[in-house]
Amino acid sequence: MDFEEIWENRIIMKRMLIFLLFFSSKEMLSAQKGFGECIMASLMNVDSTVKDTIYNSRNWKDCVMEQPVPDIEFKTISGKTFQMKNLEGKVVVLNFWFTACVPCIREIPALNRLVKEYKNKEVMFFGITYDNLKTLKSEFLPKYRFDFDIVSDSKSITEMFSAGYPTTYIIDKNGIVKAVWSGGFIGKEAETDIYLKAKPVIDKLLLKN
Repeated sequence: MDFEEIWENRIIMKRMLIFLLFFSSKEMLSAQKGFGECIMASLMNVDSTVKDTIYNSRNWKDCVMEQPVPDIEFKTISGKTFQMKNLEGKVVVLNFWFTACVPCIREIPALNRLVKEYKNKEVMFFGITYDNLKTLKSEFLPKYRFDFDIVSDSKSITEMFSAGYPTTYIIDKNGIVKAVWSGGFIGKEAETDIYLKAKPVIDKLLLKN
C-alpha cells in the first residue's frame, strides 16, 4: 500500500467517524434543520490540505449565520443548568475553548472585559470546553481567571459547534446566530481582537426589542 492509499484510507475513516458523531446528535439537531445541515456539510467536507480546511471553515461560518441554535442543555461548573430555549430574551455569547489552546488562553482577558462591561445587562456568557472538571479546578482556573460561566466535560457540544479553537458565537434574543468567529491570536492582537469584534454586535443586539 503506497502513501496515497494510506492517506485516502485515513480520510475515509475520518468521514466514518464524523457520520457516527453526527447521527449520535441527530435528535438534538432535528428541530433546527438549517443549523444541522450546515454542521453536516462542514463535517463531511473533509479535505487533506490546510488551504481547503480554511476554505471549508469559512463556508461553514457563512452557513450557520442567521440560523437558529440547536436547543442544547448544559450545566456550569457552579452547578447551574441552562437550556438554550430558556435563554430567549437574552443575548448569548458562547466561547468554545480548551485548556491547552494558546490562542484561547490569550484572549481570556478580552473576554473578561466583555463580561465586566455588560454586567447587569441582558447578556449571558458561557465558556464551553471538553476538558474535565477536575482539570479545570485543580490546574487551570487557579492560574487563569475566566469570568464566563464555564461548562466542562462537553465534548459532544464542542464537536457540534466548533470549527476550530477558539470559536465564539453571538446569538440574539430570539436564538439566532448573528456572529461567529473561529481562530485567534497568540500575540498582542489577542488583547483586543475578540473584544473589538464582539462589542459592536452585542451593542446592536441589545438595542433591538
